Amino acid sequence: MSEMKNAAVRAKDVKAGMRFGSLVTTGSSYCEGKVRKIPCRCDCGKEYAVRVDHLLDSRDPSCGCKKASKVSVARTVHGEWTTKLWGHWSAMRRRCSTASTGNFAGYGGRGIKVCDEWKDYLAFRDWALANGYDDSLSLDRIDVNGDYCPENCRWATAKEQARNRRNTIYVDFRGGHVPLAQLAEEYNVDPDLVYSRVVRLGWNVERALSAPKKGGAQ
Repeated sequence: MSEMKNAAVRAKDVKAGMRFGSLVTTGSSYCEGKVRKIPCRCDCGKEYAVRVDHLLDSRDPSCGCKKASKVSVARTVHGEWTTKLWGHWSAMRRRCSTASTGNFAGYGGRGIKVCDEWKDYLAFRDWALANGYDDSLSLDRIDVNGDYCPENCRWATAKEQARNRRNTIYVDFRGGHVPLAQLAEEYNVDPDLVYSRVVRLGWNVERALSAPKKGGAQ
């Protein structure tokens, strides 16, 4: 029983005893409606009917066990696929490369990529552990328009990450360029009030932070 080169075989020539990748045909082909199928046995032991066209078109036919095996190895080689750190890594890759992911438009859809080094989980894990990771923190890009890479990422609290969103208002204040929400917190002023004074009424930051609420923007 020799392995058949798919491109050289026509559908009508497929018969029992032929090998295609991990599959061996075990009987004669038959029609099911307009689809021609043939019984097969996979090297893993599974037996099922395969569409003949799929058998011929696939580069390395199997029942799916090969793909499952690759996923299993990727998850278990380091034993960390259930950890929160693995979750950060997996989510980072999905939002940059999987169009069906809900937040893809704000990441991969804008051209944000994961650097080649971090496509390997262990490299990402080593960087994380050397740069202050713990389970209470989230992965944050310093430049929100930049890629995921060691030079542009840090571990941040939820509050710090919120300040670094694309729609965060930054202002120049006493020699620094800082988030307006951060200043409101430091000066114990309602953030919505400060936002209204600066953005809607055009007040300077000093006045917006120091003016009493009474008589100011409400």
